[in-house]
Amino acid sequence: MGGRTIYVTLVRETDGQPWRAEKVSIARPTKDKFLRGMIVGLDPLQFGIEAYYV
Repeated sequence: MGGRTIYVTLVRETDGQPWRAEKVSIARPTKDKFLRGMIVGLDPLQFGIEAYYV
């Protein structure tokens, strides 16, 4: 089953947390850090990673 590609733009926090999600979009960001994922049916967003550590 196919899905729709989504992009989550990340921004650096200043309070000790390294990054947070700022925006979810179907358009690929032209700048900034982002994760690419998929929406497949009613499942949660899928990014193909189990964990991401900075």
